[in-house]
Amino acid sequence: FPVTIEAVYAAAQVLPDLMKSFFSVCTKMFSPRINAGQSLYDFWQGFRSIFIISTLVFSSIGIVGFFLLPKAITLLFSDIYARSAEASKWLWLSIAIFGSSTYLGYALIATKQKFFTYAAYVGYPLILVLFYFLFSKYGFEGMIGARVFAGFVLCGFYCLSFWLMLKLPPRNEAESTL
Repeated sequence: FPVTIEAVYAAAQVLPDLMKSFFSVCTKMFSPRINAGQSLYDFWQGFRSIFIISTLVFSSIGIVGFFLLPKAITLLFSDIYARSAEASKWLWLSIAIFGSSTYLGYALIATKQKFFTYAAYVGYPLILVLFYFLFSKYGFEGMIGARVFAGFVLCGFYCLSFWLMLKLPPRNEAESTL
């Protein structure tokens, strides 16, 4: 029986979604620290080593998975879904490399500045839809590329915003704490 593009796309997301689940668990573990009410600078001083180690560990898992996922996909889903293996490895790698930036995103959201909340919960989906639209002419590969590029944009936004917030003095007392 023919496999639909939707089935291939769904299969391509199964293992990368596990990587997202790992980040979700880590975020919940780090949540008390992120929401402790300290300044971003103080948060960063205590969290920097955790962030670096997490980034290195997940990036390493991402690189290893990039090479192992094609075999795993064919073993788990059969040769029918082999097309999803190529996409899955790119999703896996991008989530692994960009995922640690979500810790910075949650710290920015904890500052209670609406801009960061809107950027994460409104801006990212809009960017994703925009990329889906722009890459739609490339079909399945375009959908995967859209997710990877949208993740890259969100990661860049979180990292740049966090860095700028560390460098800029707080505008008032309410903004000096998370």
